[in-house]
Amino acid sequence: MQAEVDMVPLLMQREYKPKGWLGLILGTKMYYCFFAAAVDTDEKFMQQMDALTREIGDRGKATTMVVAQVSEGVPPRAPAPAPAPALAPAPAPAPAPAPALALAPAPAPEPSRVLAPTSTPEPAFSAPIVHQPAAGGGASFAELTAFLREEREEAKAERASMEAKMEQQRKGLEAKLQAQDAKIAELTAPAPVAISEDELVALQGRIGSLHVAKLLSDEELYSLEDLVADYVDLQATVAQVITEQMLLSSPFVVASRLHRLVQLSTSMAGDAAFARQARRKFI
Repeated sequence: MQAEVDMVPLLMQREYKPKGWLGLILGTKMYYCFFAAAVDTDEKFMQQMDALTREIGDRGKATTMVVAQVSEGVPPRAPAPAPAPALAPAPAPAPAPAPALALAPAPAPEPSRVLAPTSTPEPAFSAPIVHQPAAGGGASFAELTAFLREEREEAKAERASMEAKMEQQRKGLEAKLQAQDAKIAELTAPAPVAISEDELVALQGRIGSLHVAKLLSDEELYSLEDLVADYVDLQATVAQVITEQMLLSSPFVVASRLHRLVQLSTSMAGDAAFARQARRKFI
């Protein structure tokens, strides 16, 4: 009963929408709005009162009989006690005997009992009472709590699963993007140079040292220097960097020979061995 009384201020609020346990208890129950905005005019007030009267029906109405049908939840008003019957007047003294028989006086009429008017109980306005489900007639609070917890756990599990799928998709997309970037970098990367400037300078220095050590004659030195000079002239003619892929074409035969000489110089550490192989292959 205390819970029903506590719900009355909430239900009398404007546009109040019950949620949670209060919404479950209300269910399909019907209540009528009597807050200030809902009954700001007499017409709206009478509409609400008519709807409430139709809902109450015969409850609260009284008949002309002493026993009235009492509205639900309102104790009947006790009927007014009937007045006590009036006492009969004292009989007058009998007259003197006469020769003729005198008619006996008519008996005094009995006072009629006046029925007390039955009072019609005033209609009492009461806020709608929301009946809680009886024991064993609906879900208990413990069952409702368990149901809400189960729903919350299922929502958490679904959210975790969705986040895991999204994370997996994100990683897959990042891997694809990295592979595409690597492929683009490989395609756009400049081709390696056939002979770098440092390799060309090192080769000329080694040829000169072999000539000083008498491992190469003047004619052999001049022949190797001519090969270096022809490569420099070819690079100036094509006006671009000569790459390893370009060495396979016929116009770059000079570059291919010098490239092989550089590789031989890099691979052979001994000066005498390098001088003999250079004489055998390139002179």
